[in-house]
Amino acid sequence: MRRTSFFTAMGIALLAGAVGVPCIASTDVAGRDAIDIQLQATLENAGKIGSAVVRRAGNGSAMLVTISGLPVYTAQPTDLHTFVVLGTCGQKDAQVLALKKDVLVTSQVHPIAVAFRGPVQMSYPVTLPFDTLRTAPFAVSVRLGPADGGKEVFCGDSRAGA
Repeated sequence: MRRTSFFTAMGIALLAGAVGVPCIASTDVAGRDAIDIQLQATLENAGKIGSAVVRRAGNGSAMLVTISGLPVYTAQPTDLHTFVVLGTCGQKDAQVLALKKDVLVTSQVHPIAVAFRGPVQMSYPVTLPFDTLRTAPFAVSVRLGPADGGKEVFCGDSRAGA
């Protein structure tokens, strides 16, 4: 089993357990209750892996992002910003939706401490309806906070509409 699959499965299981629903994972998003996105590390964060899982939540969606680590120069406490890009990674003219700024970043190794560099999990509400995300191509971008230059450290494209 590849490492990415492990983190994806871990994220889905934790998300499903937190809301008490059956665990459904799929990269073939048509007709499914979850969208699984593999996040690719940028050159700023080479060697790291990550995933995002989007699921239906009321009239919107919810996202769980799991990443294996951050660059060594990342300021503490960790300040990360996640965005839904209505398009693809690297698309310069894409519309970007910033997700909730104040999120609970939890360590998978030290659940009480936040002075760490990974693995990290973050959960977000997403205002876009799940069915919209399921049918339109989008990307998930994770960026460092302003103290670290706001650099993108992960990005992954959905397979929606493909």
